[in-house]
Amino acid sequence: MYVIREGGCNENTMVTEVVGVEDEENKVFVTWTWPKLAELEFCVVFVLEEDIPLEEILRRGYSGAVYEEEFGVRHTMELMRPCQMVKIFAAKRLPNRNFEIVNQTSKNSTDFFYRKVQLICSMHYVKESLFSSKRLATMQLQGLSDLQEKYILYRCVGGSRAKFVYPIDVQKFGNQASFIIPLEKGEEVVLELTEAQRKYITIIIRK
Repeated sequence: MYVIREGGCNENTMVTEVVGVEDEENKVFVTWTWPKLAELEFCVVFVLEEDIPLEEILRRGYSGAVYEEEFGVRHTMELMRPCQMVKIFAAKRLPNRNFEIVNQTSKNSTDFFYRKVQLICSMHYVKESLFSSKRLATMQLQGLSDLQEKYILYRCVGGSRAKFVYPIDVQKFGNQASFIIPLEKGEEVVLELTEAQRKYITIIIRK
């Protein structure tokens, strides 16, 4: 059971230097610096899917992981949702074994972590017609619905359109098996990830 320590957040009661690291297997490791006030011997760690204040965390009944201060403490977890973050609050154990939590509102959370996913892409090219130099690309994508994106982009390279990118609406086409893309002579289709997308999306090309 948690109760909020209202008006008690100051330099001595704040958690600082919250650092989260994610590895290639979707495991996250979070460390932090404990508050200076000696009576705050515990920290409560909440794993969230959105950035909400402590009042809302408790109202929704999130169960936190409680850590007692000691050397080398860190929170380890596996990302079980597409997008998660961690918030850490200093706490004091009360005589009834409940915890009084400092209502810290800044500098006590990680960035969002995105569960790493594979986007499997296969591409097949056929002539538009027997006597035409134009081609059609059939692009099949698996894993679109796992992405935390509104759009993913592709480019037609090898011709005059190489500088343009075209969007695929992830929400609209997340369960669609394939896309037909008309091509000019010499063009091929490549998927293009943004810098943010490259952090958690791996494209697997299948022929």
